Amino acid sequence: MYKCKPQTVNNLILCESGEARRRRKRVKRRMRERAKMNAIRSGIVVVGFLAFGYLSLELGFKPFLLKAQQLQEQEPQQRNTSTSTEESL
Repeated sequence: MYKCKPQTVNNLILCESGEARRRRKRVKRRMRERAKMNAIRSGIVVVGFLAFGYLSLELGFKPFLLKAQQLQEQEPQQRNTSTSTEESL
């Protein structure tokens, strides 16, 4: 009787044509492609923001990090000189 599965809308039996079915599939495929592109775009934006945040922190704290590194390099030298002076006593 019907070549496709009939759908009931307002007590009317409707049967979707082949062209309508193909059109619906194309629309679904386009929506899926758009969703994938939006996900990729969002990922790229997140990676960009993370890189920007990292670089801004590096540049913002660079003077403090250099000072801390210099202090760490000086501490072992001071320990070596203090132990050598204690040994000579």
